[in-house]
Amino acid sequence: MRVLYDIYHQHITEGVSIPLLEKNMHLIGHFHLAGYPGRHEPMVRDEIDAPAILQAIEASGYQGCVGLEYLPATDADESLKKTLETLRNVLR
Repeated sequence: MRVLYDIYHQHITEGVSIPLLEKNMHLIGHFHLAGYPGRHEPMVRDEIDAPAILQAIEASGYQGCVGLEYLPATDADESLKKTLETLRNVLR
């Protein structure tokens, strides 16, 4: 059994600490990501440093999924396409 790490809610309640995240990576089985404020696309008008968080997750060797749990601010298909492209560029 592992825990869900909701990046959006963690940001609201305590902020996201990359060292704490890395320390507890062995307990995490899934991530959720959304932009703040508004729970829109990550990395657009955003207080959450999604690139740094995603890079830390990748560097840890995490092999699981990162779910996008956001409300599109524009057309849903176009939003998803643009968000995935942005995220792929972050992880190159």
